[in-house]
Amino acid sequence: MHPTFHALVDRDEVTHSVTRDLNDLFGSEARHLGRVKALVEELLETREHLQQRLQFATTEAPDKITRAIKSAERALDEGERLLMESEAVRKEVQCHSAKVSPLMEEVGPGVRVVEELGRVERYQLLVAMVEEWSQEISTALHIGAEGQALVGHGQLVENAKVVLGTGCQHLFHFLLATLSHWNKVLVQRFTGEFEGVLKSMKWPLAGGAGGGQLPASPDTLQRLCTLTQYLLQLTLPEELVMEEAHQPPPSPHPNYPGELRTPSAAHSTPRQPSAGPFSIPLQRQQGDEQQESPRVLVLNRCGQGEVLAKVEFMRGLVRLAAIKVTSDLPHLQEDDDLFCATIQEVLHFHRELCDVHGYPNTQPSILAVLTDPRVFPRWLALERKFALEVMDELVSSDGAWEVEEWGGGGGGGGGGGGGGGGGGGPVKCGDQIILLLQGITNRYKQLQQPGHRLQFLQLQLDLLDDFRVRLLQVMKSERQEPLTSHYPAILNTTHHISSTLADWADLPANPPSRSQLAEVTGSVFDATRSLYTHIEGEMIHVLASFVFSEVRARSLPYRKDSWHRTRRGEGHGRRVKVLEVSPSICQLLEVVARHLHTLRDALATPLFHTLWVQVAETLDKYIFEEVVLETRFSEAGAEQFRYDMTNALFPIFGGFTQKPENYFRLIKESAILLTLPRPTLLLLQDTLTAPDSLVTPRRALAEHGVTCLSSEEAAAVLNARIYDVQ
Repeated sequence: MHPTFHALVDRDEVTHSVTRDLNDLFGSEARHLGRVKALVEELLETREHLQQRLQFATTEAPDKITRAIKSAERALDEGERLLMESEAVRKEVQCHSAKVSPLMEEVGPGVRVVEELGRVERYQLLVAMVEEWSQEISTALHIGAEGQALVGHGQLVENAKVVLGTGCQHLFHFLLATLSHWNKVLVQRFTGEFEGVLKSMKWPLAGGAGGGQLPASPDTLQRLCTLTQYLLQLTLPEELVMEEAHQPPPSPHPNYPGELRTPSAAHSTPRQPSAGPFSIPLQRQQGDEQQESPRVLVLNRCGQGEVLAKVEFMRGLVRLAAIKVTSDLPHLQEDDDLFCATIQEVLHFHRELCDVHGYPNTQPSILAVLTDPRVFPRWLALERKFALEVMDELVSSDGAWEVEEWGGGGGGGGGGGGGGGGGGGPVKCGDQIILLLQGITNRYKQLQQPGHRLQFLQLQLDLLDDFRVRLLQVMKSERQEPLTSHYPAILNTTHHISSTLADWADLPANPPSRSQLAEVTGSVFDATRSLYTHIEGEMIHVLASFVFSEVRARSLPYRKDSWHRTRRGEGHGRRVKVLEVSPSICQLLEVVARHLHTLRDALATPLFHTLWVQVAETLDKYIFEEVVLETRFSEAGAEQFRYDMTNALFPIFGGFTQKPENYFRLIKESAILLTLPRPTLLLLQDTLTAPDSLVTPRRALAEHGVTCLSSEEAAAVLNARIYDVQ
């Protein structure tokens, strides 16, 4: 071994570590010696791996390291050479600066003055050019040289774009004011002639009667194309357009608004809106798409092929509708009905544009009018007001708690483990509340801004909380007679809403933007749903307690019956055979069956499943504590008890589950212990009481199918048996 090994490693420590590992591996049993072979193979594999790594370190690694060192040395040499060159250049620069510094100090101020004068000259030259272009445009319009006027307009546009980035604000405003003036003059001139040409062609949207065909005059069509090109060239770049605050959506290319003035003028006075006014232009335009092809070609000629004529048409229609609605809203807000009708019309108009005609979401929307800070709070307030009115009307109506005959809205009443149920469909009140919330969702889901949608979502949460309070008030008034009142219908309504909220939580896009209010692992409706679920659990507990109280009142004859400790004709050494149910238990069974049947028809399936499970578990514990542990059983009494349970009580719950005995484990296991043969019973008693028994009490009980009762409870049940003296 290498001499440095002893200097680096403590030999005793290594020996101790190896011994400990071997002891842990083999233990103290000889059968573990078979692991030696696997250990040897593992150690050999480890040694081979280490040898390969050492071989790499002694052969290949030095070559790679050597190459890396040489490469680094070359890089260092190159760096030193560049440093020397840069130092030489720096010295030359310093020397040259020292020579020319006096000259620069002498002529520098003059050079700066010359530069300043040059900028002033260019400034004045540009001002003169603007005036010259303005004069050229005026002269061209006077003599009818339209093309020359457009050339001057284009020069103003190009120079305005250049000056925009220079910081010369006064010059830019002067240039922009001149450009805006001539742009308006040219647009007004060409638009007037454009509309005149359309009227001569009997264009449907500008002629009144509509329906006429385009005339075949080539000159008229050529003039239409020329004017369209002129108007397209007059479109100002976006960076030059100064938008004012709260301005309606920008107009499209100037050739479209004129065609749409007729439908806009038809609504000059506020009146109750309908879907017709905004939809008529869309219907006309649908039949005129084939006539858009000449202008599409014109767009291509002007280098604006990406502009869609249909989209521009709809954008102009949106602008006109926005202007109309904006002007009418101050009057409409005074009348709730008119205001709501206007909102419905605007939403319908936007939905038709997007869904039917393919209006892009990136284009200006008429919904901006509804989300204006002066309008949006009024919209929210009306939604809340009308929703609360509908809610109060539903809760107080005569048929509020009647079951709907048709399958209702989202999510209630289905699923759940176990059989049973089938009644308790969606209640009218709960179903209408869900439809009310869905109606609000359908209105606000079209809004583009998440903040607006979130305010509506908060409104829905508030409405759900208000309805929950109303349910609590009605529920408390119906609590005295829960089986004969509207209590089950209220419970069904609560479950229906809770299930619907759970379904909505699984739909990330409906309502939109829920995830922005929700935690990473939850839903925005989780808190509200938990409140409804709490009410649901409380109401189920009330029903289960009522049923159990009725059962307990009828159980006294069965608990006090003397048959538990009397002989019932058992033979000599033969097992007792019971053929009929105890008469004293009939009242108890009748109450259980009648109430469960009533609730089965009244409750939704998941609710009834939870209810009968609670009733079964409570009844199981009650009979175990009040009958089994408080009674002394003869052999005949034990057989009678088992017969009553397995042939009378359990079958009542057999309509809800295939194995009802699994919900009465205390009764089931007590009956097993009580009906054990006497020798087996005595042996089991000894096993449970003997402290040094070879078989544990739990194992001894499990051999007889008893797994729920503890050893103390099992001993108490066994002690309830009495033996007849032969």
